[in-house]
Amino acid sequence: LVEPAHPYPVELLRDALRNSMLYDEHTWGAASSITDPDSQFVKDQWTIKAGFATRANEQAHAGVESGLQALAAQVTGPGTPGLLVFNPLNWERSEVVTLPLPTQPVRVVDADTGRPAVQQVTDVDGGQLLFRAEGVPSVGYRVYRLEPVAAWPQSPAPRRLTGEVTIEAGDFRMVLSPEAGGIRSLQDRDGHEWVDPAAYRLGQLIDERCSVEPWGGRVTGRTASRGGSITSAAGPLFGWAEMPVELAELGTATLRATWSPFRPALDIELRIDKQACTQPQTIFMAFPFDIPNPRFRYELPLAMAEANADQLPNGCRDWYAVQHVVDVSNDQLGMTWFTRDAFLVEFADMQTNRWHRDLPLTSSAIFANLMNNLWFTNYKLDQSGPVSFRFSLRPHRGDYVRADALRFGFEQANPLL
Repeated sequence: LVEPAHPYPVELLRDALRNSMLYDEHTWGAASSITDPDSQFVKDQWTIKAGFATRANEQAHAGVESGLQALAAQVTGPGTPGLLVFNPLNWERSEVVTLPLPTQPVRVVDADTGRPAVQQVTDVDGGQLLFRAEGVPSVGYRVYRLEPVAAWPQSPAPRRLTGEVTIEAGDFRMVLSPEAGGIRSLQDRDGHEWVDPAAYRLGQLIDERCSVEPWGGRVTGRTASRGGSITSAAGPLFGWAEMPVELAELGTATLRATWSPFRPALDIELRIDKQACTQPQTIFMAFPFDIPNPRFRYELPLAMAEANADQLPNGCRDWYAVQHVVDVSNDQLGMTWFTRDAFLVEFADMQTNRWHRDLPLTSSAIFANLMNNLWFTNYKLDQSGPVSFRFSLRPHRGDYVRADALRFGFEQANPLL
């Protein structure tokens, strides 16, 4: 387990943790960041604060990369170029692995069994090679050979579609609605409908505006997004559908749903090039599930808690900070919801400044609070530039099982490397 040529990067990881904690510490900017946002003092404060997060991110990636390189250096094989796939979790896993598309056509072959892996080429994000890694052991690895071939397998051609579109998406039948910029219907193989037809569309964005009142601004209006024409393609490993999202004062945005026939889950990604807005603004993404008599369990560090039931009197119920996973369910069925990038969530409705003593669970909806500038000091007045938000949905039958929810969350947060 110890390789003298590759010592454990103690200082690198210690510095990464320090930078993470300094960024996370209480404030994200100057005291005058709202009243005087364009002053050099405020800009300098933000540069320092943002630098902690940027360096922590770079150091974390460097630590992972150096560890994988050290492991790969000890795994020798034939002269054919190889690929090591590492599983950071403590159970065996079989998952789809995504690589940047190599410059020359190759076939991915399991080095142990000699069997070609199921693979697919897509033109998503400038070109990708996907293959299914099977039976990657607990906290272990499998090695694959990249064998040259004459040509890539034919890639499924994207189709441009107009109007409302029904798509067979792995374990789901999905209806995308350009009119609302989201998913109008999501059914599983049993035909059960998971989207509340009376609510917002799944994945729809809402721009909420408030009056300027510290600790108690009133909601003054909400505007929901619309969509455009849909583009979709599907192959043996991976399918996707996307549409542009239109919302005044948002900037350019794209909503993408992806799926795999080997995985009973649906992934949702929103990409935004956000334009600056200096008025009080919150951007929500709606997940209006249709689950009667819901209970909301959400992940904390090293624990799961239930909204209302596990909270002290007068504890915050307007919004919740989650680690990765929320499970909304009753004793017959439910949905496990995973977030990779948006950790502030609101349950049942958008709850801005309602100050609930007991949260009324009037619906089973989850609203991801993607971004807001409601705080009146220490934060940036506007949030602009490119950003992405990624989510995964996994329905289940039967009551909530804590271990299943956490396992799903760990697998999404820790993909094969």
